[in-house]
Amino acid sequence: MEASTGKEILAGLSEARRFLDQVALLIQTGEDLLLEAGWEGMNGNKCSDLSAHLYRPRKWMPSDVHRFYTAGADNEDNRNVILFVSVLLDNERDWGGFQEPWVSCGLYKFETEEEAKAFKDWKWAKAALEDKHDPDGTFHDGTIDPEKREEYSGLVYEAMMALPLLEIGSAEDLKEKIIDPLLKKLDSPE
Repeated sequence: MEASTGKEILAGLSEARRFLDQVALLIQTGEDLLLEAGWEGMNGNKCSDLSAHLYRPRKWMPSDVHRFYTAGADNEDNRNVILFVSVLLDNERDWGGFQEPWVSCGLYKFETEEEAKAFKDWKWAKAALEDKHDPDGTFHDGTIDPEKREEYSGLVYEAMMALPLLEIGSAEDLKEKIIDPLLKKLDSPE
């Protein structure tokens, strides 16, 4: 390996760290805004699904950074709802619609508070990508068929949307384009 190649690798890794610092700032700012609105983070400080396993090197780097939220103490009306905000960084699948990182958000409404508390399916942070939605700020939502609710752990309603990450350049952008529409969707789901 040439010396310049080694320097380029180090520069690329350094740039990746700076980028992830910015992603962390976005997620932290979203968390602050949701805390003000009566929501609190679930699962401690977890924000990604990484691995240190020798045979899973693709999990050594995040493909998404996510936070899930449950209703805070003064938010009694939403005890059966979970919100999320995520940054989708890459997709190794061959779907041509994912051309750049996205910011995604959504909500999951369960039949009961207990089902919401039991939620542990963090991969749902990638729902907009998995369902191949366009990152145009349009919510994709729907009521879950009663016959499928058990299969989905009591989920009765879901809504999610995404925007290109580069459209979120400030805390105000995050509030206006992601957090406010998410909270509005919560107030008028259908």
